[in-house]
Amino acid sequence: MFGDEVIAAAILDRLLHHCYPFFITGKSYRMKELFEKGGEKRIKNDTI
Repeated sequence: MFGDEVIAAAILDRLLHHCYPFFITGKSYRMKELFEKGGEKRIKNDTI
């Protein structure tokens, strides 16, 4: 996106230097909806 790794890292550093990471645990609502629609077959057969 920026074309230069150093510039991209510097921009991210400036944007995130006062941020605190947090981790969200639990089941995803999007995954729940996908499984309810029968998407588990698509996930198992999908090769990336």
